[in-house]
Amino acid sequence: MLDVGHEEMKTGTAILNALLMWVFGFASAACQIKLRNVMMYPDSYGNLCRCLPPMSGLAVRVFWLWWAVPLAWGAITIAVVLARRRHPEVMSDLVQFHTSATLLVGVFMFGFFAVTGTMPFVSIVAGLK
Repeated sequence: MLDVGHEEMKTGTAILNALLMWVFGFASAACQIKLRNVMMYPDSYGNLCRCLPPMSGLAVRVFWLWWAVPLAWGAITIAVVLARRRHPEVMSDLVQFHTSATLLVGVFMFGFFAVTGTMPFVSIVAGLK
């Protein structure tokens, strides 16, 4: 049987959290593909480019967040793993907080990009009938 200590499991959990944040980042970018096509080729989608909802315009302007947040999350993960050596008694609480924050930030980022990426194509929002 594999004998893995609790500290190694906590380090592995922190690293998996960072990888999960990259998954959220790539999923957020994938939600924006059609919206970015509208911005790049406005004639292909009729008048849709001129009547984008403000939130979709904001999502296009902050598109760099899909890679910046996971990159910063990787730095935070390194800090969490290195904190294990100095303060091993708080490692369990720190990893639990890191996991909760990963899910909260990742779901919020994905939700924002998913909603703003599909918003212009909903006929009620776009004013199309």
